[in-house]
Amino acid sequence: MPPKISPLQPTVKSLVKTRGRGRRGFDGRAVVSRRGTARRYASVKLKTGEPLTEIYMTDDDIPEDLIASVRSVSHQRENNMERSVFSKDRGGEECFARFEWSSMDSFLPVEETFKPQRTGATEYHSTPYIAFRSYWDDVILQHIVQETNRTASNTFQKKWVPTNIHEILVLFSFWMMLGIVRMPSYKSCFSTSPLLETTVFRRMFTRKRYEDLVRALHFVDSPAEEVFLNGDRIHRIRPILTHLNMKFQANYTPSKDICIDESLIMWKGRFDIRQYIRAKSAKKGIKTFELCESATGYLWSFLVYSGKNSSFDTGRYSGLKKSTEVVLTLMKPLLNKGYRLFLDNWFTSPLLCRFLKHNATDCVGTLRPNRQHVPPLIDLCKLELGQVVGRHSGDVCVMAWQDKKKVTTISTCHGIAQGLATVSSTPSKQSFKPQVVLDYKKYMGGVDLKDQMLEPYPLERKRCTDWHMKLFKWLLNCSILNARILVQSSTGQHQDHSDFRLGLVDAILSTHLPLCPVSRQRARKARYNLPPSTRNPHLESHWLIRVAQTPRDAELGRQSRKNCHWCTRAGRKNHKTAYRCEQCDVPLCVEGCSKFYHLSS
Repeated sequence: MPPKISPLQPTVKSLVKTRGRGRRGFDGRAVVSRRGTARRYASVKLKTGEPLTEIYMTDDDIPEDLIASVRSVSHQRENNMERSVFSKDRGGEECFARFEWSSMDSFLPVEETFKPQRTGATEYHSTPYIAFRSYWDDVILQHIVQETNRTASNTFQKKWVPTNIHEILVLFSFWMMLGIVRMPSYKSCFSTSPLLETTVFRRMFTRKRYEDLVRALHFVDSPAEEVFLNGDRIHRIRPILTHLNMKFQANYTPSKDICIDESLIMWKGRFDIRQYIRAKSAKKGIKTFELCESATGYLWSFLVYSGKNSSFDTGRYSGLKKSTEVVLTLMKPLLNKGYRLFLDNWFTSPLLCRFLKHNATDCVGTLRPNRQHVPPLIDLCKLELGQVVGRHSGDVCVMAWQDKKKVTTISTCHGIAQGLATVSSTPSKQSFKPQVVLDYKKYMGGVDLKDQMLEPYPLERKRCTDWHMKLFKWLLNCSILNARILVQSSTGQHQDHSDFRLGLVDAILSTHLPLCPVSRQRARKARYNLPPSTRNPHLESHWLIRVAQTPRDAELGRQSRKNCHWCTRAGRKNHKTAYRCEQCDVPLCVEGCSKFYHLSS
């Protein structure tokens, strides 16, 4: 007869953990799921400061039943394995696809030598305006002006006043202010209500001009038939993507640790390449793959996912997985320079890590244990809390570590070395963790850091009727963040994000607002509403006279010169002038600066 069970003694069914709140046993430990889908947590709690334990250090230590399972999985994988496109190296010998896994006692991790002598901004950028214009130069702005005027001439016909570079930059500053000053809608920006009135918006545009300019804003002229033949789903913004990718890379050299991850731009409208990612805060939107510097979050290069037919520049290799194509395309300019790349488990594979290692690039990341070429032992073995198991094949090391759940990692520069991790809530307590896990947590968050810094200033927050305008505002926002990092790298001083954006808006308005085109109706009204002193220049007392001569210049017999106030305000240094306003007592250049200064005043 089966033994009787005391009412106080827990049964097997009572020692299970249900989904949701999680039931615990009589000893307070978490137990297995009722349906058996979740693995049982370790029965022994790892003590603070206790080092990790390596198991199966040699093949002789593996139990016979586990060896049989490993051989069965290996045989099945060999039958389904296809010939890899990485099968030949430079000498023609097949080496990339050969993986013979050995124990960790023969693994010697060697980290690549970082070759760039200087990192950070490639040129000196002293002000926010100079850094921002290094991305948005006159070439790309003139292209936008040309396409916008072409579209507006067909849409508005005679009512349209042609725009110029200055007005496009003022439009950018309008959107920057919308990211700082939150408004219910763009119509609220032009409100005269005491509760909503913000004069800076009405100073830039009238409501009618703003609506016409946004409606006419275009970046490319491609007939529908040509787009259909080329199959480019994001053709409407392709020139901007190409230009900014080139500028982001040319203006900055990232430090050794970089990362690649995916991001999501919220878009709830209809778009056939819209993605759904449950783990992201946006959930639905346009997916981008981004390469960022781990320390600063600088966006160095990016790709916009345009569906299954997306084409990537992988050089002479073809037929790869999409995840591998993304990594090779983003990393192509940085290969053979000693960088250390961090990836998540969607990108990593032993084949990719070996290829990067052969191109003098270290690769570190988490790994899906069922990926091709991964040793079956890593997936099949059961670990207790605090145990690790690892295998290596030449320069690639795969390791599994049991925390609350099993964590599988891959690296070309880490072994199974351990490091101390400090608990943030109790700094006095330290626990051992694999060094590859500590480095992954430290350097994998570059893309998340960028998204975190952009979150308080959402230029693309307002609802857009077209997806390409949403994407364009996101790119504009990223360029502002990159410009801030350029100034910090050049000056060595921290730049407050809010002050940086306000200073950029002020520089754009002071430099370009007086040069914006004025509508015919507005110009006609202004002609009769100006004060008499402005209509008649002879009655104005603002005259230019020479700068007072200093004793030193008088001794040398030369005219004294001072830095032009307007040029300095616009970020142009070493622009000296020999003239000043008699009434304002401000040094100003004769051509342009004097006029713009007094008009803005």
